[in-house]
Amino acid sequence: MRIGICYNLKTDFDHVTASLPDDRFEELDDIGTVEDIERVLRAEGYETVRLGFGVPAVAKLQKEPVDLVFNISEGINGRAREAQMPAIFDMLGIPYVGSDSLTIALALDKAWTKKIVTQAGFATPAFYTVDNSIQLERMMENRELRYPLFVKLSCEGSSMSIDDRSKVRNAHELAQRVQYLMATYPGETVLVEEFMPGREFTVGIVGNREPEVVAVMEVVPSDKTKDMANFVYGLDEKRNCDVRIIYRLPADLDDSTDRAIRSLAVGVYKELRCRDMARVDIRLDENGVPHFIELNTLPGLNKRHSDLPILARLAGMSYETLITRVLGHALERIQQTPQGVAVITEDQQAAV
Repeated sequence: MRIGICYNLKTDFDHVTASLPDDRFEELDDIGTVEDIERVLRAEGYETVRLGFGVPAVAKLQKEPVDLVFNISEGINGRAREAQMPAIFDMLGIPYVGSDSLTIALALDKAWTKKIVTQAGFATPAFYTVDNSIQLERMMENRELRYPLFVKLSCEGSSMSIDDRSKVRNAHELAQRVQYLMATYPGETVLVEEFMPGREFTVGIVGNREPEVVAVMEVVPSDKTKDMANFVYGLDEKRNCDVRIIYRLPADLDDSTDRAIRSLAVGVYKELRCRDMARVDIRLDENGVPHFIELNTLPGLNKRHSDLPILARLAGMSYETLITRVLGHALERIQQTPQGVAVITEDQQAAV
């Protein structure tokens, strides 16, 4: 079997970063991640093709057709960018690892995801979205949300825009932060939600019909002077996680809270119809009740720094096992999916 690897690299945009915020391409991958995935696939006996992203990737597919794509591409431009390549693969009839284009596009928009999660009965912090100064004024006039609040971009990942100033304690700080984000990231929607002061967890999940929780991992500041009520897992923390963060499997977590965290994570995974793998971020409120924060349908797969490989490693699962298990779930799903009638012509369909 020949497997294509679809990805975006940070280095592809070195020539434009000077005029943009330094975290603009934070979600994109390093070549080392591609090499690690490729190494695992080849060790399993698969032939691999590096596709990259966009038009060059489609052109390469025409020259080097594949049987399956291992997709980690984040896309570029727009809030549906993570769904760009999956949508192309759907159109061309090429199976791929990971959630489909609808789920991926939806999950990147945190506000829309929270609306669906809330409607399904899962707990998530109360929130408001802001696109312009008029909406900001209305939100501040309504006073429906309780301080402290947390402010971040609604359609970005990898802790883009998040730092200690993301937690705001009053109307002045709120207006200042929202205005900063709208000016720094023009065209973006800002998400304002009630801050959860309790412990923070991220849950790795793989599988399809009966999803498997790989592990529940707690994220803790290494600085002992910071309690969780004042801890923000922001961009600097992620970039310097080796010294600023302690990742651990919470042995002191009571059984009922552990079950509630797992149930919430799996419930969201199923509700959004995730496939093969995802990561769900959860934080406890002041009463210890788990609340859904966000869903990552394209969890980072950097062997050393990404949360999913880290939590798998803490749970005794090697990076190689993680990748092969995700691939195995994708292959099983594809084999079990009934093949529909093709509605595109032969010259429109990619050779696979």
